[in-house]
Amino acid sequence: IILHPMTGLVEEQHLFTSAGKRLASVRASRHRVDPGSGAALPRLIDVSWPGSGVEFTLEVTSLVTNVPSTDPGQLWQMPAYDGYEPIDLADPTVVIAPAVASPGQ
Repeated sequence: IILHPMTGLVEEQHLFTSAGKRLASVRASRHRVDPGSGAALPRLIDVSWPGSGVEFTLEVTSLVTNVPSTDPGQLWQMPAYDGYEPIDLADPTVVIAPAVASPGQ
């Protein structure tokens, strides 16, 4: 992890094998402070995964942060969405099938 020397913001994160070979890297820049939450969030994120040839850049132009509920009873309540069944990700027997693309995509 590489931090900005003045602000302490995370600018880079790298993942290496035990032999020191780089597996993946993320570089974050153009941080802006979200007025609602006070969080400093990057607007430009470069992702590199050399072993697979994957490299891409995310440019975030608009962010909306979660606003904590004023009702303590809802703070840890799992949201429900029509058409989606909840999945227990801690259950080792759960198998999630890959998404199937719709025709024309």
